[in-house]
Amino acid sequence: ATVEQQCKSFGWTEADGMTPVGGWLALQALGYSVEPMTRPAGRITLKRFIPTLDRERTYIIDVNSHWFCIRAGKLFDKALTSSRTEVIAFFAVSSSSAEEAAS
Repeated sequence: ATVEQQCKSFGWTEADGMTPVGGWLALQALGYSVEPMTRPAGRITLKRFIPTLDRERTYIIDVNSHWFCIRAGKLFDKALTSSRTEVIAFFAVSSSSAEEAAS
């Protein structure tokens, strides 16, 4: 199955995207190792949250009906989310088994 087909099976639509839980399930189905989704301890903004992350890891960050990736300390976000936005949840992602076998 293609990535798009896999994501559609977990609720992705072009109009609405998908939920963070759907994304978590799709990544797992695609062979990635994903840690449990976690909520920060208390309210925290992106500005305060991002420096607490391990710069060697990859994370998916959930903020108010939008989610994006931070990989090796670099933010990948087409929506240019404000640093004052509250972090709702996050999870770490590791390489897929296919990528590990190729290394």
